[in-house]
Amino acid sequence: MQVKAIAHTAFLATAIISGAVAQARSPGSAIRDYRSVAISPAGERVVSLESIDTGNGKRPHPTVVVRDASTGAVAAEFDPCSSCSYDKPSWSPDGKALAFVASDKRAASAWLYIASSGKARAMATVQGVASTARWSPDGRTLALLATVGAKKETGATAAGARLVGEIGAEEDAQRIATIPAAGGTLKLLSPADTFIYEYDWTPDGKGFIATSAKGNGDNNWWVAKLSHIDAASGALRTVAGPATQLNMPRVSPDGRTVAFIGGLMSDFGSVGGDVYTVPLAGGEPVNLTPGFKGTFNTLAWRGEGLLGNALMGDKSTVLSLDLQGHSTLLRSAAVSTGAGDGRISFSADGSKAAALQEDFEHAPAIVAARLAPCVPSPTTTPTWRRKSRCRTSAGRATASVCRAG
Repeated sequence: MQVKAIAHTAFLATAIISGAVAQARSPGSAIRDYRSVAISPAGERVVSLESIDTGNGKRPHPTVVVRDASTGAVAAEFDPCSSCSYDKPSWSPDGKALAFVASDKRAASAWLYIASSGKARAMATVQGVASTARWSPDGRTLALLATVGAKKETGATAAGARLVGEIGAEEDAQRIATIPAAGGTLKLLSPADTFIYEYDWTPDGKGFIATSAKGNGDNNWWVAKLSHIDAASGALRTVAGPATQLNMPRVSPDGRTVAFIGGLMSDFGSVGGDVYTVPLAGGEPVNLTPGFKGTFNTLAWRGEGLLGNALMGDKSTVLSLDLQGHSTLLRSAAVSTGAGDGRISFSADGSKAAALQEDFEHAPAIVAARLAPCVPSPTTTPTWRRKSRCRTSAGRATASVCRAG
C-alpha cells in the first residue's frame, strides 16, 4: 500500500464544540458523556447521545442532542422515553430529520422514532430488541435491525437466555425490517433463519449489503458471510465468504463494488483489519491495503474512493483511499476517537468530519472540522494545539479550538 505523506494533520480550524464538564474534584461534580456522534449530510450540525454522570454509580439517562457544528450551540434535544436507552441516531439524506431506536429493558420492547422540527414521533414498536435505524437513499423508507420475541439482549457478552427444552431448536434471529418513513407497517424482511450483524442500503435503495450467519448469532459471527438482501422479496444471496472476520460492509455509489474491513477480530464490535473490495455480483475479495502498518476501524465511500480511519501506532489517522491501493493521510493525532458508525463520521461529500475525542490530558469532547490536506515542514511533525476558553460549571461544555500547527 502506497501512502502519500503530505498530510499528517488536517482538521483545519477544528472546533471543540462540546466538552467534559467539571472535573470530579468534589462529590457534587458531574461529567458530561457523549456517544454515537454523527455529522449531518451537509456538515452543518452534529448529533450525539449526551448524558451527565453525577458519580452516584447509576448509569445516566441519555438524551438525543443536536448541536451546531460551528459553535456547539444546542439546536434541538429529544427525550421521548424517560425509561429508555437510545441507539445511535441516523440523519435523513436531506438532513432535516433523525431516526433512532429507544429501548426499554423492563418492558422488553423497542420503538423506532423520527425526530424533526423539534418533535419526536414513534413510528413502530418491536416486542423484543431493535437497533441501527438507517434511511434509504431517497429518504422514503427506514430500515432497522429487529429481534422479535428476543430471549436475551443482542451480543455474545450479554447475559444468556435460560436453556430449557430442546437446546438450539429456537434461536434469536436479528433481521432487517423496513417501514415507510411516512408511516405504515413494519415488515420483517431478511430470512427468519439468518442472523444479520450489520447492514447498509445499496445506493439504488433496492437492497442491502450485510454480514450474516445462520443459527446462533452469538456463536457464528466469526464465520459470518457477506450477503445481499433484496429489499422487495427479502431473498438472500452470498456475495463472498472471506476467511477472516468482516465489518462495515459498504457499497460504492455506482452499485458495483463492496468494500469492507477484514481481519482477525475477537467479539463483534472490536473492529480492525485491512480494507477489502469485492464485486457486489460476487467474487473473491481483494486486499487493498496489504502491508499497511496499522489497522482500519472505519470505512465510508465518498465519490469514487473511500475514506477511512485507522489506528497507526498510538495515533488515530484519517485517510483517503483509491481502488488502486493508494492512500493519502488527512489527519493523524495521538487521541482516541469514536462515532456512531466507526470512529469518525463524515459528511455526505466527505469534506467535513466529526467525532468524540479524548486523550490522556483532555476529557471527552465532540470535535467537528473540515478535512483538507496540510503539508508538514521537512523537519517537524504537525501536532494539535488547543486554545481553551473553558468554563467548568456543571452541565456546561468547554469551548476550545484546535488548529493544525
